[in-house]
Amino acid sequence: MSKFDQLTEAQREVAQILVDNELLPKDERREIQDIADEYNVHRKTIWHWRRRNPLFAEYKQHLTTLALQDSHTALAKVLIDNLTKSQPSTKMLDLMAKMTPNVLAANRSEIEVTSAGDSQEDVIKRIQELEKLKAETSDGE
Repeated sequence: MSKFDQLTEAQREVAQILVDNELLPKDERREIQDIADEYNVHRKTIWHWRRRNPLFAEYKQHLTTLALQDSHTALAKVLIDNLTKSQPSTKMLDLMAKMTPNVLAANRSEIEVTSAGDSQEDVIKRIQELEKLKAETSDGE
């Protein structure tokens, strides 16, 4: 038995309709009054459920989480399409890494960047040395 069984059937159905409704484009959303009329409750009753009933709110959150999980593939497709069409933003790359648990970058605590105490000048000098070595190697080929 789920704790959500404490909600009435009408509350569970209205919660699902509200979640589905909120996922629609604004011009396609139903008015709360329409939903209330369909379930023979006053619109203030729905307001009360949404604002004053923690179990109803938790159930709506649960339904939203399920909807998000169901859309995971669609989100991944959008990210992948955008990665191949443009120069990806840092936010896009970060989101992709978080969605991919097997990638090393998925958990920032796994990545450690150290400079071994080098100053900025030391780093620049080392880069210049590497560029010089690369140029010498390229000339020798």
